[in-house]
Amino acid sequence: MRKSWRMIAVTALVALAVFALGAPVPSGGGKVSEAFAQPVWSQSSLEQEYGFGTVLTVPERTVTVDDKSAKATSVVEYPDGSATRKTEVTLNMGGVYTLTYTAVIDGQPYAEVETFKVIDKLVNMSLI
Repeated sequence: MRKSWRMIAVTALVALAVFALGAPVPSGGGKVSEAFAQPVWSQSSLEQEYGFGTVLTVPERTVTVDDKSAKATSVVEYPDGSATRKTEVTLNMGGVYTLTYTAVIDGQPYAEVETFKVIDKLVNMSLI
């Protein structure tokens, strides 16, 4: 009998901790509800594909949660894994780039990730 009370107490403490920390909690119907408001990111002007050698000005983005907004910082990750925080980059590697935006509002971090592709060589269709 004592073990079952201990199990009930532990389960109640875990449930209370999850609720207090704002972690996703399953609710009716198997859906997940968040304790924190969902972020709304500003529109992105990033293209899906760029030509080799293009100088890209990283678009500025903001995130809004409730009525509070913050300007995001950005990191561009090159196809080889190197990264930069510069706001103007030369796309001198072919492959997939990852652009990560991050911001903090009221101590809560938010992130948005986008990818785009750089074509490293032009194909002359007349030779095919």
